[in-house]
Amino acid sequence: MPHWTPFEYERSVVYRPIIPINLRYGRRESNDIGSLIDSGAQDTVFDMVFADELNIPLIDTDTTQIVLGGGELTAYRAHVRFQVAGIQGF
Repeated sequence: MPHWTPFEYERSVVYRPIIPINLRYGRRESNDIGSLIDSGAQDTVFDMVFADELNIPLIDTDTTQIVLGGGELTAYRAHVRFQVAGIQGF
């Protein structure tokens, strides 16, 4: 179920909607994942635990460095299908 979660932003609190989605790779599917959705983003970042859960093969040569609030990290690229509120996307 969608819900609002508080995030700290510039010494104040901003409430952002957390939307349940699920990821699909091949015949495997994740349970619902509470996600902050950026509808204008070119890429989406998920924790490695989901790649492990879905047995997504990660290739060391297909990586990129990204900067998030907590610093820089290495991200692996993979194509997965996803579903938001019962609507399948890609």
